[in-house]
Amino acid sequence: MVSAQEDARALYKEISKMELVANSVTYCAMIDGYFKLGRVDEALEIFDEFRRTSISSVECYRCIINRLCKKGMVDMATEVFIELKEKGFGLDLGIYKILIKTTYAKEGVFGVLDLVHIIKSLGP
Repeated sequence: MVSAQEDARALYKEISKMELVANSVTYCAMIDGYFKLGRVDEALEIFDEFRRTSISSVECYRCIINRLCKKGMVDMATEVFIELKEKGFGLDLGIYKILIKTTYAKEGVFGVLDLVHIIKSLGP
């Protein structure tokens, strides 16, 4: 799987040279693949590259939030969640659930209360 991910990364880098543009599926696959390999820094680099594009995809944000939560990186997942909300995207129940479950597992009840306060301050 590692070699497949390296091949995917090489193809990803060649896309721009061929005057093609990566889409949200490409970014999600790359992010997910790097997280599965435990290469979080590289996944975050791909996510940062995604952020710099004009592509709007709730799915890429959902993917990164989900993977960050699975790695126990709830603070970073919360930051991505806030960014998603500030961009004006609708949030589904699944995003809330995974964020709340992970926050509870890592920080307990008081962590969840802090998260609810953050969510409430973001508006409806």
